[in-house]
Formats: sequence, structure tokens, C-alpha cells
Amino acid sequence: MQVQVFPPEVTFRAVTPGVVHSTVIAIKNVDTRARIIKVSHPTTSVFKLNGYQPSLKLAPGLETALEVAFQADASGRDYEDELHVVTETETLAVPLRAYRPMPKLVVRGGPRVDLGTVVRDAPVSREVVLHNDGETPLRFTFKDFSDELDIEPKEGELEVGRSAELRVRYAAESLGVFSSQVEVEYSRRPEEDEAGGEAAEQGKKEDGEEEPTFRTKFQIAASVVNHQIELLTPRRKPLASPLELGTKYFGDAVTMRCLLVNNGPNAVKFAAHVGTVQEVSTYLNEQEQANDIGALGAKLKPQSIFVMEPRRGTIPAYSEID
Repeated sequence: MQVQVFPPEVTFRAVTPGVVHSTVIAIKNVDTRARIIKVSHPTTSVFKLNGYQPSLKLAPGLETALEVAFQADASGRDYEDELHVVTETETLAVPLRAYRPMPKLVVRGGPRVDLGTVVRDAPVSREVVLHNDGETPLRFTFKDFSDELDIEPKEGELEVGRSAELRVRYAAESLGVFSSQVEVEYSRRPEEDEAGGEAAEQGKKEDGEEEPTFRTKFQIAASVVNHQIELLTPRRKPLASPLELGTKYFGDAVTMRCLLVNNGPNAVKFAAHVGTVQEVSTYLNEQEQANDIGALGAKLKPQSIFVMEPRRGTIPAYSEID
């Protein structure tokens, strides 16, 4: 190689019509003898060269510089061209590229959303944040995800640097490990410039180009378990039903210990009551209607013969009370 060009290619990003973008490239003679350097013009009118000589003789180790300028027209598209650096024996091509502003949709928190341990048939929700980390407003649409998931909103728009909070709802149908890939399509949001909007739209129609569609993916994972509440003996055996207390004399007090075990990932509230089948059924129906187990426990009245302690409380996940 007789000459070196730096940078070896020129790229302008987020170009807009009417704005001039420029950079400087250096051409250095790395040969041991003087070389005649010629630089050819780009073929398109949007790229221009400034401050160069059509032909220049460079001594060994010396370099020259020239400016590459770019100004987009109203077509609203991407551009590619190249210039050539020519010596007596070799030709170097320097690619020239200019890209219009592009959107970039990212999922905050990484490509994996872990819901943790969830209970089958107990829907859970989690917020997922989408962020426009690109250079232009975008439109997004969720295209592909599991039937067990519901995502709202499923489409929307994001300005540059703005975020959107989505609600992901998961209703587990089967036990085990759940993993699903979610795909989001997004593209530039069409915008017309006040002065050159019609020309830009016409340029797009003439070129026959459509807005490119991009995709980003993230994964939703969970471990699905059953949630069981068990009443066990101190030896961790199922409590017998009916519960036999044996023969006792009048006035004798009998105490029996048992364990109330929460075999699930969520804390649960409980209320205990001893009564006839009809009484217990009535209280349970009231609880289902009120959906307040704490209020129900406070309402229950202890019987004169049987007493259960504690009468109400909360059991943390995977814990037990005596």
C-alpha cells in the first residue's frame, strides 16, 4: 500500500434536508518515494469535496487533508456514494454514506423480564418500559406473544428520548417453567416538514421506497407453582377429619396443637372459626361477597365449648404458624 486514507469511510447520521454535514479525511503517503495523488469527485450532487487539489505530489511521510461535505435533498432517503484516491499504481475507494434519522426501541431492564415465582390461575402483572433511544419519533406494535400474556397498550408512538410504560399480564395455565418471546415491530413516524413536506412526500413516491421496519425482542419468564394451605399435625401429617378428641369428663380441658402451613409464594390472611356446618358456610359466603378475610375474622364469635387460637392473622410465603 502506497497511501493511507483516514477515516477509511465516511458516514453521516441523522441527516436532515437543508443542514450541511462535514468531516475531514487525511491522505498520507506511506511509501518510500514521492507519489502523485489524485482524488475523484463523488458522482452524486449531495456529496461535495472542499479544499483539495485535483493533483498533488506528496513526499514520503507527508499527508494532505480535504473536507467531505453533505447536504440532503428533499427526498428523505438514505444516500451512498464513494470517492477514489488514485496514485500511479493503485486506486483506493472511500465509501460515503448518509443516513436519515433512525428510531431505536429498547426495553429498559434488559432483554429478559422475570416474573419470579407465580401461582397457577392467579394472574400477575408487571410493568415493562419501552424507550426511544433513537434519533426520530417512532411507532411501535406488538406482533407476536403467547396467548397466556396480555399486553396493554399493544401499539403506540414515542418521541425521541421518551419512554412508555406497558402493563404485561400473565395468567399461568400450567405448572413448571414459563418462557415466551415477545416481538415488537417499530418504524419511523412519518412527519412532513412545514416548508418541504410535499416535496419530501413526492420524493418518496418517486423512489418507491417504504419506511423500513425494525424489530426488537424480549423474553418473559416465570416459575409456575400451586398454592396450597394445609392443616397438619405437629408431626407434619394431615390432620384427620373428623377430628377425634376421645372420651373426656365434664369440665376437662383438652388442647390440641396443629400447624397451619402456607405452601405458596404469596402471603395469605386467615380467619378461624368453630361452629356448625351451617354457621361456617354462612360466614364463608359473607367472606366471598365482602372479599375481606380480616373483617370476617373480627366478626366471628368464639363458641362456648371450642376455641381456636390465633383466630386470625397473616402467614408469610412458605411459612407456618402453630
